[in-house]
Parts: sequence; C-alpha cells; structure tokens
Amino acid sequence: MLNGSAVLGLKPEVMPIDGVQFCETPTLELLAAGKYDFVSAGLERGITSLPAMRLPRNKDLKIQMLNFGVLMSSEQVCQDLLQMKLRPLTVHELLAIGAQLPDLQKMFLIVALGTSFSTVRCERFAFLWGSSAPGSSLRYLCLNAATFLWPSYARFAAVTVA
Repeated sequence: MLNGSAVLGLKPEVMPIDGVQFCETPTLELLAAGKYDFVSAGLERGITSLPAMRLPRNKDLKIQMLNFGVLMSSEQVCQDLLQMKLRPLTVHELLAIGAQLPDLQKMFLIVALGTSFSTVRCERFAFLWGSSAPGSSLRYLCLNAATFLWPSYARFAAVTVA
C-alpha cells in the first residue's frame, strides 16, 4: 500500500501559477473557451449536471501546482493538501486555467480533485493534459477514476484555504 507524501517524509515541488483571472464566466462557457481537442463524454455530461458555478469577479486565488514525485491516489493527495492547508481546485477553476493558459497543459498533467463526477462505475476527477511534441498542439480535458494512482509526474492544482 502506498503512503501519502507526508508519511514518506517527502516535500512536494510547488510551482505557483500566475496570470489566471477569475471572473463570473459560467462553467459551460469556460469549457467552450478552452477549445479542447478532446473532452471526455462523461465530463461534458457531468458539467451540465453541476449547479451553476460562477466565481466572484476578480477573485484573488493563489494557485499552486504540486508534484509529489511518487505514485499517489486521489485520497492520499487530498489528505496531504489538507495538512498543508490547501484545497484542490474545482473543475470550474481548472477550466479557467485551460482557457487562459492553454500551453500549460502541454507541459504538465494538471489534476483538479475539488469536484468529483459520479458515474455508474465510480467517482471520477478532471484533469488537463496535452502534447508538447514538435508540430503537435493537442489538448485534452479528461476524467480518471478516483481509485486511479496518479503518475509521479502529475501536478495537483490547489489554492490556499482562507
């Protein structure tokens, strides 16, 4: 069984994300603004079933991406974030990143554990990823099962809890 990074004595690599402006844009509009090459069908359906979500205009969130450098489950990551007084990004906040900083997901697999989507089989979380290969500009918005072990290169987007 894998342990959380705190139990292993690991300190995550932390990278601040600047330049994301949060406004009152509805979630579905943020999804369209992302201009993704692929969106998981379950995610698209899940977003339409979410309550209308809007962030207050000019909400000042200090976004960080954390990389633990080891395989970790969603539950382990959430426990570690809680200990660090961070909360995982919601899908709405993740979509704002995808729309405003489209190249970021070509460098990193970015996971948002703050909104879960229930499907017939299991609970799932949204993530962004893409290709940075020369001549490739593919960008994806996908879902992964909550029980999935996130790869060691995954970045978990979070904000400071007030």
